[in-house]
Amino acid sequence: LHALDHLKRLYDRCGQSARIKLIRETDALRSLSSPLVTVLEAEYVREEPQDRLVDDLSGIRKTLRDARETFRANTIDAASHGQFDTEQAMHQLDSVRWLHRVSYHFWRIAFHLERAAAEVPAEAPSPALETDEDLD
Repeated sequence: LHALDHLKRLYDRCGQSARIKLIRETDALRSLSSPLVTVLEAEYVREEPQDRLVDDLSGIRKTLRDARETFRANTIDAASHGQFDTEQAMHQLDSVRWLHRVSYHFWRIAFHLERAAAEVPAEAPSPALETDEDLD
């Protein structure tokens, strides 16, 4: 059920085409998304859930979480120097948050599927949620 919940949230996010388009069209965002795309396209992802996938997705999620702050500062600085307008900056900030949340959902899906495959009891403790946002 945990994996299905995250899958539904991921499905909803994947319908947000304006954010996806902006990520594809913005060099910095496309660069941030590249590790996630690479892992999701990897051959081992199609196999049974395993530690490597969970670890790779967790690392990407953490990297994106940390990169958001730098991206945010750089985006605000660029907008304040007229490199693009405020609305464009806000869309980019929204897209980097979207990217982090998508990576979070992929990680949690892999985590829960791995646990289910190992037949670990559902009451096993799970990692704490991100503290700075609602990960819906």
